[in-house]
Amino acid sequence: MNWLEYAQQLLPTQGFRARIADKRSDWLLFEDAAVAGVIIQYPTVSALLEGWDKAQSAYLSSNHARLGEASYKAWNLYTVLLTSDDNPQLNGMALALEENFVSTRKLVGVGIADQSDLLRLLLPLLPLQNLVFAKEDDAKTILAERLTLPIDVIGQLLSGCSADDLAKMLKVRP
Repeated sequence: MNWLEYAQQLLPTQGFRARIADKRSDWLLFEDAAVAGVIIQYPTVSALLEGWDKAQSAYLSSNHARLGEASYKAWNLYTVLLTSDDNPQLNGMALALEENFVSTRKLVGVGIADQSDLLRLLLPLLPLQNLVFAKEDDAKTILAERLTLPIDVIGQLLSGCSADDLAKMLKVRP
């Protein structure tokens, strides 16, 4: 599976610009206002271990002028290394690369099998998201507790009164 295609679709929905590198079809370049980086897909864990350092250096040298112009991104450069391969003997060494902060921060994914695996790998790059699980009744209770309106106005609002009626109620208040 070409995970770069999925990442190229996902990242723009999260505010990033993303494109396949001109001369490297196995690289996806991404950037937003504060973060920049490259996602590199490898065929095997072994190839990832053998090639990540040279690939990171090539990314940095080919983009040094552009990255230098945005010095505030210097602390937010990422190299994302991934493979669908799962090699129990080498996975630990590959995952340990995340502790190497030389030049860029690293995110490493091995055994990427589906879109949710890739999404989990990319979560540190993505804006914070809050999943809310509430039933309709719970949502109304939560809303009523958080609104700073008179209780009768909250009651009318939650009962589905019209906007005109709600506006009239609020106009007569001192």
